Amino acid sequence: MTKKDLNLPFMSVVVCSYNGETTLARTLDSLVVQDYPGKFEIIVVNDGSTDKTSQIAKKYKEVRCIDLAQNVGISGARNAGMDVVKGEIYVAMDDDCLVRSDWLTQLAKGYALPDPAGVGGYLVDQEPIVGVTKNYISTIGGGFAPKVNTGSKPASIPVKLLNYLGAGLKILSSEQATWIEAVELYGANCSFPIDVLRAVGGWDKKMTGIEDRDVCLRIRNHFPGKHFYAIRAAEVMHDPDISLWTYLKRPYVRGYANYRFHAMNHFLPPLFPLPFMLVALCALAAVHEIEWTIPTLILLPQLLYFWWPFFAVSKMTPSYFLFPYIQFAEESAVILGLLRGFLKYKKEKHANS
Repeated sequence: MTKKDLNLPFMSVVVCSYNGETTLARTLDSLVVQDYPGKFEIIVVNDGSTDKTSQIAKKYKEVRCIDLAQNVGISGARNAGMDVVKGEIYVAMDDDCLVRSDWLTQLAKGYALPDPAGVGGYLVDQEPIVGVTKNYISTIGGGFAPKVNTGSKPASIPVKLLNYLGAGLKILSSEQATWIEAVELYGANCSFPIDVLRAVGGWDKKMTGIEDRDVCLRIRNHFPGKHFYAIRAAEVMHDPDISLWTYLKRPYVRGYANYRFHAMNHFLPPLFPLPFMLVALCALAAVHEIEWTIPTLILLPQLLYFWWPFFAVSKMTPSYFLFPYIQFAEESAVILGLLRGFLKYKKEKHANS
C-alpha cells in the first residue's frame, strides 16, 4: 500500500527513556522508517535523564521530545505521554528495543478484530539467540502475552497445581497462532485506544514492576465486553543481553508489587510446589546422609522438572538439561519475592491501622 488509508487509526508511539543514550538512537532509527500506511507520530518522554537522551531524541525531525524535570518512573513517564498524544491509539515501546518496518501495520490488524481494548505483539531477541538464559526465555515463550483463561470461574488450588504440572509439556508442543486473545499485554510492545487508557486513569505509579498487569486488569474490569489481542507478527526485538543474575533478581525485586497486586485484587499468588519439594527432599537427604545432599540437588531437578530432560532428548537439544536449574531458581526467586512482599505489605497495613 502506498496511499494513506483513512480507515487506519492514528497511532502515537510513546518511547519512555531514562538515561537511554546507548540504545535510544537505534530504537528511533527503527521507528522513523515504519511503512504504516496510516498516520502516526513518535514521542520520546525523557524521564529526567542525566545523560544525552534529550539531545539524541531532538536530532530526529520526526520525533517530539517531552522533557520531564525529574525522574518519575515508567508509569509516570507513560502517563506524561498519555497527556500529549494526538492519536487514537497509544503505542508503548521501550528505549532498548527495535522493530521491523511493518510493526505498526501488524498492530493495526488487531484493531480490525471485534471490540479491541488493546493490541500487543511478541517480544523476541535479536538473532542469533546466544546464551543459556536468553534461550530459556525464548523457549518458554516469555515474549508472547498470556492467553485468556476460557473458564468462567477462577481455577481452584488443585486445578492450578494440575495446570502448573501440565504447562511444561505444552511449552514446545503448542502451535504458534497468528493471533490470540490475551489476558494482558507487555509494556514494551502494547497499544491501547487512548479513550480506554484515559477512562482508567493510565498506569499506577504504585505498581512499579507490575504496572502492565495492573493497567490491563483495570481495563478488563472497566470494559468487560472488550478484548486484548496479541498479534504474532508484531515483533519487537529486545536489544541488550540479559544475565542470569539480572533475570533471576527481577522477580525478587518486584515481589512487593507482585504481592500487593494479588492482595488488593483478592487473587491467589502463583503456586510453585516443586521448589518446596526439592528443598524438603534435599533436607531429608542431608539428615539421612550428608554426602547425599549434592547428588540429590543435582539429580532431583531433572526428575521434578521432567519435561526439560524429555525435550532435551526428543529435540536433541542438550542445553535443555540446564533448564530445570534455571526454572527452579526462577520460581524460588518469585517465592522469596512474594514472601518479602507479604512481610512489607503486612507491616504497612499495621502501620496505617
